[in-house]
Amino acid sequence: MEAVSISYAYKLFVAILVIIDSSYTREPIIDKPVRDRDIMSARIESCGGCKVSRLKHVKRFIENDVALFHNVKMNRIHGANPDMVFLNRDGEVVERIDLTPYNQKELNLLLVRRGFYKRTYLDEEVPERYQTGPYGVRRTPKFQIDIDDDQEIYVGQAEDATPRRDEL
Repeated sequence: MEAVSISYAYKLFVAILVIIDSSYTREPIIDKPVRDRDIMSARIESCGGCKVSRLKHVKRFIENDVALFHNVKMNRIHGANPDMVFLNRDGEVVERIDLTPYNQKELNLLLVRRGFYKRTYLDEEVPERYQTGPYGVRRTPKFQIDIDDDQEIYVGQAEDATPRRDEL
């Protein structure tokens, strides 16, 4: 009788593990559909502990770069996978991107190419056209962005300003 109950308990345990494992896929997380798809802000959601500590590139991005972006906030959630969440004017999720496969420069480019303004220092004045959204994907950048390690990255967004070098 005990052998039957142990076998049943083991099968139940394995079934639960399979269900839990299938819920953690690499596919994009689909939030409820929204009508307003204009991106007005972004939020980085991540745990503050062990998951991010193992992802050095994501940790450097969170610690060094997130605060420099205008309209991008950090939200620490215990045990959460590091995600970049784009929000509309009502605070609804428009898109969610898993940050684990990206390096620090690529994470910066995700935001810059979406139209978010990256300041050189925290007290820098943000140009008026970047004060509010909507932000969108840049099809033809007005400045050079190169993510190769040997090359410089230019992140000057203002049309009338000359591109500036941004040290990542």
